[in-house]
Amino acid sequence: GKTRLRAALRHDRRQIIDRGEQMLRDLFEKNKMELTGEALTRIISREHVQNKDELYYMIGHDEIALSPQILKAVKQTPAKGLLSKLLHGTVLSKIKGSKPDIIKDPVEMGKTYVLRTVDGVSNYRTEPCCNPIPGDDVMGFVNDDGEVVVHKLSCPEAMKLKASFGPRIVQTLWENTNRKFLASISVEGIDRMGILQEIIYMISTNLAINIRRLNISAHEGLFTCELDVLVDYADTVNTLCKRLKKVKGVTSAARVN
Repeated sequence: GKTRLRAALRHDRRQIIDRGEQMLRDLFEKNKMELTGEALTRIISREHVQNKDELYYMIGHDEIALSPQILKAVKQTPAKGLLSKLLHGTVLSKIKGSKPDIIKDPVEMGKTYVLRTVDGVSNYRTEPCCNPIPGDDVMGFVNDDGEVVVHKLSCPEAMKLKASFGPRIVQTLWENTNRKFLASISVEGIDRMGILQEIIYMISTNLAINIRRLNISAHEGLFTCELDVLVDYADTVNTLCKRLKKVKGVTSAARVN
């Protein structure tokens, strides 16, 4: 009866919507552009449709042609008013202490980009998803501002960027540095008398590492110790974890970020 017909029509509509979405995504991918929420909103308003499903339906139904004009509409930036210029300008970003200024070195695709820091200012950005420090295995991604954003190779975000923006990935190399970095380590083990003193003694005497924060919790004969240390290189952290594991009673020691 009617219900079955309605369900069939709904199913057909869904298929057309999915087809339309795929067609639009393909168009963007082919032009190495990202179909962001903002891009969708612009297309929806340009085509005078109600929402994205209606947009996809009309594309899937060939009622909206996927022309280069659509991409043009997305690329055009609307004229900014004075207030938004001020809000997005450098004045406010400096006050807010948002993204620190970075040195912009010229990026040559296909060549290795040397990651360096001068007087506390770097020629790259890092992201909170993986917080890489010098010595980590990393890759660079060139963002829309021409800045190199560094991710650990093991970071899921890096995998995504590699898959979607292959041409923007740049090989990187850490410049030898004498700057110190904060790394967090988590140590777990059996809560026996004097184990903490041993851990602290080992860190501060063996490796001349500066402990910045120490957080210990013990529960039912087991302990967890989180510590932030100042190090000059990622390898130092790995060495430290290896040595910590040798302390009697320590079951695991690993870098958190």
